Amino acid sequence: MFKGIRKRLSGQAILALGLLIAIFVLLPLGILSFEIGRAEVARMQLSACTESAGLGAAAALASQDNLDPSAAHRQAVDVALTLFHQNQVAGKSLSAAVRSATATDSPAADQSSLFIEFLDPNNNNTPVPQGDPRGKTVRVTGAFGLRPPFAQYLGLSTVPIRAIASGGVPDLDVVVCFDVSGSIDDQTPVTFVRRQWSSATSKIVYIVPPTYGASPVKPTASGKIYDILGPPATGTRVNGVFPHYFSSSNQGD
Repeated sequence: MFKGIRKRLSGQAILALGLLIAIFVLLPLGILSFEIGRAEVARMQLSACTESAGLGAAAALASQDNLDPSAAHRQAVDVALTLFHQNQVAGKSLSAAVRSATATDSPAADQSSLFIEFLDPNNNNTPVPQGDPRGKTVRVTGAFGLRPPFAQYLGLSTVPIRAIASGGVPDLDVVVCFDVSGSIDDQTPVTFVRRQWSSATSKIVYIVPPTYGASPVKPTASGKIYDILGPPATGTRVNGVFPHYFSSSNQGD
């Protein structure tokens, strides 16, 4: 009789111990794993949103023709915020995101912010003030206040997550085209254009100058390469060989 009672008590003790382990060990571990996984997914989403903002800002710097650094930087900031607002993290829209004054901003629960700074790529990417012409690279830091669904009951109401992205503009606004096909020589018709800033339209314009070249020739900017540049008898370097083949000519000097 007592033996049976002891067996029942032993079984109940094992069951109680199992329940205690499940409640106080396995359940917290499961919740912790869920929270960590959810935070990592949110961080990846925020990273994608931040990269979109950074690339957009860099593209705005590279594509605009405004030579005023302050205006160029303002446009880059506007593009970065606009793109950031179009996204969401953990199911929460970023449309109310504000520009932060620090890269370590900790937004409130379900809120977001974007820190934007301009860097000097020629000085180890040192931050420079907005409007500084040396600021050719943009770096953005996105922040989001993640609200944990379970950990908030343990007093952890908000977990700040952050992501960083950078983008830059080309060092040179020049395209060089090499023709190795032999289709261009001194007799090829071309038009020379001048790229310059127009204060009237506040844009870069391309014009055909009325004359091109040095005095006293002063040829027009449209015509054959040879006539425009007025090279020596050997021709210009666009020719693969001398243009007149003097060495093969059977005529006198």
